[in-house]
Amino acid sequence: MPRYFFNAYSGTSFTQDTDGQDLPDLEAARSVALTVAEMFWSDLPSNFTRELLSVEILDEAGQKLTTVHVMDTDLPRIPGRIADALSLAS
Repeated sequence: MPRYFFNAYSGTSFTQDTDGQDLPDLEAARSVALTVAEMFWSDLPSNFTRELLSVEILDEAGQKLTTVHVMDTDLPRIPGRIADALSLAS
């Protein structure tokens, strides 16, 4: 199974994924990218502006495969969403 890495960028913050996740395909990686965005924003202070976030999906060689651009309003607020998306890895 391929390993994907997720680097998240906003206007003032950056998070680099050094662990990665084994996922069946790029579509599963796109779903996890939304979860990465949700987790990224949940770690920010409540008064921080949630602007456009870009999540780069990289392969094991560090090659950028695609970038997912997300606004906070694009993310559904469904209980268990993070756990559901992360279960794609298993």
